[in-house]
Amino acid sequence: RGELSGVALVIDDGKIIFREALGKNPETGKPLKVQDRFYIASVAKPLTALAIARLEAEGRLSFDSPVAPFFPELKALLAGVRVRHLLSHTSGLEDYYRYGRPAPGFSNQDALQLIAAQKKLLSRPGSKFHYANSNYLLLAELTQRLERRSFGEVLASSVLVPAAMSGTLLVAHSPQAEVVPALDSDGRIFRYAYKAVGPGGLVSTADDLAALDIAFMEDRLLTKRQRERLLKPALRAEQRPEFYAYGWYVLPGRGTAC
Repeated sequence: RGELSGVALVIDDGKIIFREALGKNPETGKPLKVQDRFYIASVAKPLTALAIARLEAEGRLSFDSPVAPFFPELKALLAGVRVRHLLSHTSGLEDYYRYGRPAPGFSNQDALQLIAAQKKLLSRPGSKFHYANSNYLLLAELTQRLERRSFGEVLASSVLVPAAMSGTLLVAHSPQAEVVPALDSDGRIFRYAYKAVGPGGLVSTADDLAALDIAFMEDRLLTKRQRERLLKPALRAEQRPEFYAYGWYVLPGRGTAC
């Protein structure tokens, strides 16, 4: 009925049963293709969580590892915060967007400066859910400081390559012309102009997200026990019916996650 412009893909029991491009590129007017890349916004968070889980499975860190030793510049603020608190948005950190308005080119280092403006945690770590991009930016930064590699390299080796996600790239590494822009709530062209990674900063395709879903649910990235840990409900996600696990919203008892 013309109500969607995008790529729709349906998986049933590990098999792709529907895959179709619908509508047009809002910038060029050309019909969309199933291979088109789109900015995936916070869908990047589960990928960041998977990168952390893969490091945990390799014994490189623990979900119970304190975060402060990785960030001496934020040592006082992060006292008591552990990796699992960042994963579950229960650290007590505020969203860095509350402390400044990012400009094009905004990076992880810029975000760290905004996070440093927070003088104390909103709540005791582990006691309350508060969705904040700060959590996942710190997770990405933590992997860089632990592995002495860029987050893009860590993500590629731990998630993208094993899941055969050849079309997924960092926004900073992808020419704007290769990414289909979105429309904002006012119908204007929107392109993600920042370089910050962890909470966002990725472009992908429907095929790549399907490959990730299948690899994850078939336990080719983690063991079944490790996967179930990532999807175990933690705290209720504020006023939503869902709970939040480690990178995913989940509905307890219904076996669904997003």
